[in-house]
Amino acid sequence: MSSKNAPLLQVIYVALLVYILVQIYLSGVFIVTDKKSMSNLENNEQYDSTKMYSQARLINMKMNRDNTDKSRDLEDTPERRNSPGVHSRHRKRYTRGSEFALNNLNTKRIEASNTDKVIKESNEPHNFKSHVQQTEISLPLVGRSKPISIETFPRELTFKYGAFNMAEPNCVDEEDLEKFRKHPLNVELMQQSAEQLRGVIRIIDNGIFNKSISRSNCGWKSPFDEIKSENLSSTAAVHVDILCPLIVPGGSSFQHFLDGILPKIVQALDLLRNKGVKILIPLSRDVIILEILEALGIGKDKILFHAGRIYAARKMIYTCITPPLHPTLWQNAHKLMNAPEKLPVPREEAYIILLTRKQSHNGGRNMLNQIEVLAFLEKRYRKDRVIVYPGRYNLTTSVSVFGRARVLIGVHGGALYNLNFASSDVSVVEILPSDGAGNPIPPGIAHSIFWSMCNMLNQSYWRIYNKAETRNGDVIVDLVKLDRVLDRIDQHF
Repeated sequence: MSSKNAPLLQVIYVALLVYILVQIYLSGVFIVTDKKSMSNLENNEQYDSTKMYSQARLINMKMNRDNTDKSRDLEDTPERRNSPGVHSRHRKRYTRGSEFALNNLNTKRIEASNTDKVIKESNEPHNFKSHVQQTEISLPLVGRSKPISIETFPRELTFKYGAFNMAEPNCVDEEDLEKFRKHPLNVELMQQSAEQLRGVIRIIDNGIFNKSISRSNCGWKSPFDEIKSENLSSTAAVHVDILCPLIVPGGSSFQHFLDGILPKIVQALDLLRNKGVKILIPLSRDVIILEILEALGIGKDKILFHAGRIYAARKMIYTCITPPLHPTLWQNAHKLMNAPEKLPVPREEAYIILLTRKQSHNGGRNMLNQIEVLAFLEKRYRKDRVIVYPGRYNLTTSVSVFGRARVLIGVHGGALYNLNFASSDVSVVEILPSDGAGNPIPPGIAHSIFWSMCNMLNQSYWRIYNKAETRNGDVIVDLVKLDRVLDRIDQHF
């Protein structure tokens, strides 16, 4: 290299060095600026939304991959679904589940940590969301201003109802109380098993119901085999979008609708109120049944009467497993029928109601001295305060009359079911036809039902064991014992 080119090279080297230093400096500025911009972006709501969306997409992609894997699994059956290995695998797979996970899982069985997204946001103001954060909850689905969407409802939900105390009947004779205590059914009812405190709602896709009324097992011991899930295109079937079968033997009558069907409706009412849902019940013998359903928001357009057909539905709501007796269910039904919680008038203006069996479908258990009983009551209380129940009222009149009653008196029979329209301030006096040992006459009558109902509704229940004069349970009411009972009732208030 010639010496005359040296200065030129030095200039080039210097220029190159300066260029490199400038680039390094500029790169540092860009790096700092980029970090600062990223820092600002991380505090930006738009970035937060984008980040959440990206995370949700990753979860959704993982769910799609899991579902693809699941399609290659063995056939899904109830036995396999309940096996420990399957539950363990699902827990691992969905531990980090989000709303995507719950919607796709559609619940084999609700995991307690994943239930907070099952019900849509529209129900949050009514606190249902807090009720379903556990697999077993303590309230029925009743009381919300909007129905609960059946499309987002889990396939199965179990309710655990709280234990309650059953008070013994009030009796003026210790002998009568001992007769009550010796009957095994009474002892059994005072001790509820865990099974009797359990309620279950199950949703069956493509459900088929093909049971006669006499063969139906709709009750708290139901084995879940009344509804099959299968595709059926038969023209012989009655096709419904969403159906809830409530076929309880005897459910066509007012009394057995109240004790057999109504609690099941209350347990699932906020599902049954959905558009397109129909309930399947026996053909109603008593018009008041339709009036009660109307009061609950279930109009005639939502009712199917069982006609011995096959019934097919896209979704079936199975709520037969309901506690046979529980205060929560009965008190909710009481409120839904607009019955008063407390006596709405002063006690001196309230009614004394004598229940007769004038409209009885079964016969028997009549008061052979009804004229004397009525005269006794009218003398003890003012004549205008005593009402003889004619045997049938509509719902509005039932609530109006029985809601103003302070005492109901009657021989065991269906008329006593009207206590469901009375307030918690009423005293119910049941005259039970019996033999000398306290066995009900005729044998087999449901002698514990009215005592149980009064316990459900916080009403005062009094029992008089009265000698039966006939095999049908006709009685000559013991006015001396009745007088002593009424003395005790009046003294209490």
